[in-house]
Amino acid sequence: MTTSNLSQTGPLTAVTSFPPIRSRIGELANHAREYLVQAFRPGGSTFSTPSGAGRVLIGTPSPLPTFRNTSIQLHSTLSKEQPIMAHLPHPDLSRSSDVMQQIPERPHLTTMAQPRDSVYWTQHISTLKLPRTPTGALNLNVDGRHVLSPHQGFGQLWQKTFRIQLKSQRVTAGEVIKTWKEHFPKFWPTGEHFYAPSTGIGSGETVLINMLIPSDHSIGFPISTGVFVFSTDERSFTFLTAQGHMFAGWITFRAYEEEGVTLAQIQMLLRASDPLYELGFRLGANKYETLFWQYTLTALAAHFGVHEPIQTQIVCVDPKVQWSQFWNLWQNAAIRTLLYRMTRLVPRMCKWAHTRAANA
Repeated sequence: MTTSNLSQTGPLTAVTSFPPIRSRIGELANHAREYLVQAFRPGGSTFSTPSGAGRVLIGTPSPLPTFRNTSIQLHSTLSKEQPIMAHLPHPDLSRSSDVMQQIPERPHLTTMAQPRDSVYWTQHISTLKLPRTPTGALNLNVDGRHVLSPHQGFGQLWQKTFRIQLKSQRVTAGEVIKTWKEHFPKFWPTGEHFYAPSTGIGSGETVLINMLIPSDHSIGFPISTGVFVFSTDERSFTFLTAQGHMFAGWITFRAYEEEGVTLAQIQMLLRASDPLYELGFRLGANKYETLFWQYTLTALAAHFGVHEPIQTQIVCVDPKVQWSQFWNLWQNAAIRTLLYRMTRLVPRMCKWAHTRAANA
């Protein structure tokens, strides 16, 4: 009962007797928006207030509007024609020099000093490129290829270290590395070809390799691939493998002194590049690869008249394979070299058959 009485009497009558509030609020919003737009427009434009109470100079905030008899009136404390800038303090230009002295000068750009060992490291390269193909070498799977890090390989991650002590000779680490660079191909097994540049093993050089896998057999899969000389100095040098190589990773050749004895060392961190290489290494090629580097160190030591056992350390750093690198198989240098040899063999066989038929 009480609710019905309230809905029919005084309160509703009082509300409906006021002027339309919604229209007044809309009018206020429109004029406020127009004022703000004009106030921040350059050029000193003017506009009239709804009540026609004069002109307001643009660029100055005006006092908030007041409500009087439901109408909007904008009041300004400034006179109608007086510029607002007159009320602002002017800067003292006579002290501009003092102000400028407080502003720090822009530092001069200087060229960063290069590290002392920067000469030993190669510059950034996008792809490999052989300057020329050595006589008798097969240049496949090198030009236009990228180098691979262990992270970009497919197979298990291995770290292999081979070390030999050069006890019976007073030879320095620098002499060992110098000899190793100059006669590097000589220390490889017979039948494996490492085509060192004529300028020697230097930082930034691309080297071509022709060999058979397994490496200690006279019959195997031919492969034409290469490595990139990543860094070199007086005591070490490092190779990075090219796409399609058996491994993805790096190999460091190093010599150093320890307790008065010079040691020569080969250390590598690598993965099999693709699933086919990984399968081959698990079936026994890993053993032949270990024998290959042991032979290399033995030949190096024999060059100095040293015959010592090889210290070998092999650690599986990551037993997992990286399936994300499965399609490295597309760049497999062994497959590409074999297909190349087969395509070269077919014309020879056809020529031989044609000659034999003509002679018959």
